Amino acid sequence: MAAKIKKKMGIDILGTIDIKENNGIFIEVQDIDKPMNLADLIKDFNGLEVKISLAQSEEIA
Repeated sequence: MAAKIKKKMGIDILGTIDIKENNGIFIEVQDIDKPMNLADLIKDFNGLEVKISLAQSEEIA
């Protein structure tokens, strides 16, 4: 039997990923002045079991 109550914590980011040579991962998000460190964005999930998914899409005229 499935649980009737679920509590979720999540983050959705739409931006350009920038993987640096020193393994730093940054996200450039429209309307935000400087790239954001991915580790800083997801630190609330530290130590938790998570599912990570990345997707890329292109607009076709």
